[in-house]
Amino acid sequence: MNRRRAWRQSTRIAGALFLGALLAVRFWDPAPVEVLRLKTLDLYQQIQPRAATVQPVVIVDIDERSLAAHGQWPWARTLMATLSAKLFAAGAATVGFDIVFAEPDRLSPGRIATNLPNLPPPTRAALRAVPDNDVVFADMLKAHPTVLGRFLRTREQGGSAEGLPAASIAKLGGDPKPFLQHFDGVLANLAELERAASGVGML
Repeated sequence: MNRRRAWRQSTRIAGALFLGALLAVRFWDPAPVEVLRLKTLDLYQQIQPRAATVQPVVIVDIDERSLAAHGQWPWARTLMATLSAKLFAAGAATVGFDIVFAEPDRLSPGRIATNLPNLPPPTRAALRAVPDNDVVFADMLKAHPTVLGRFLRTREQGGSAEGLPAASIAKLGGDPKPFLQHFDGVLANLAELERAASGVGML
């Protein structure tokens, strides 16, 4: 009887130790275990792929076909406004841009009128009467849920501290700052565009 009880107790201890070892390996997650875990997930996906019922995020890429259709980059902000409006008409809930519109559009009619000195006065006046491209783009941003992007920069890279958001930080454990790259500025969009957009995000 004592032998059976001792055997059961030793079996339970061995099982607990084995389970503890498995848990330790799982939390440690060494490279071989991680590869095995990911390969197993890939195998599950191949055996019974998950049915894609919705497409919550769609990337609209500016590729060679786009450039052939609309000309070289950068495009006029009026074209960006038109294409964005088409996305909303097609059912987009929000449009986010991973492009920073940091400078005024050089293709705006008023800027063309200023930069071409030999224009006839009537042509110059007609160009300056056309709405500025950035104003048209800002109107589109204001009319729809849109998010613009900013690039993190250092002051040496031309970043500006103006408009840097103040955020509260919660820390758990040691100080992570020695391991993080430090940025003291941002490359932001034109102020009128950022005021018109629903929000901004760091790229």
